[in-house]
Amino acid sequence: MIWLERVGRRLARGEQDVQVRIGRHLVRHCRQLTREANELEREIAVLVADYAPQLLELKGCGVLVAAKIIGETGGIGRFRSDAQFACLAGVAPLDAPSGQQRRHRLSRHATASPTPRCTRSRSSRGVGTRAPVPTSSESSGMARAAARRCALKRHLARVVFRLLRAEPADPPARIKVRGGSVRAPALA
Repeated sequence: MIWLERVGRRLARGEQDVQVRIGRHLVRHCRQLTREANELEREIAVLVADYAPQLLELKGCGVLVAAKIIGETGGIGRFRSDAQFACLAGVAPLDAPSGQQRRHRLSRHATASPTPRCTRSRSSRGVGTRAPVPTSSESSGMARAAARRCALKRHLARVVFRLLRAEPADPPARIKVRGGSVRAPALA
């Protein structure tokens, strides 16, 4: 938003010809769209806090990521196990044999990924990543980094599945969103 303010000030100082007027109009339009996006994010935050507040406590999982998981999952009750959820998330291993080699790869037809943002934040910070890390021999021909990435994604899918299956926790008092925070409604 800072860059938008800078552009607006620069355009206000310049000669008011057609290009500058168009630029100022675009800056106003960007500000309006930003306000609308922030308002929608606040509404989504309230809905997520009502449906699955436990997802908001997962490091690296914000309001929009949690809403995406909830929407793409379509109700966690339709999954009997975390393996079924992992298939939907695209982190269940699939056989990919080639001649004498037996390899495994992740599904390319994922619908509800367990959020690459959560995966990146967990792997870079080491937050709650106690997933078993396979060695190269255990990973069926994968490089060690790829094996760790696959294990982390599967572990994260398991964590998300368990969080969604758990009883909803009390919603946090305030939920962080872009442009501040929003108070979660008290559930009756």
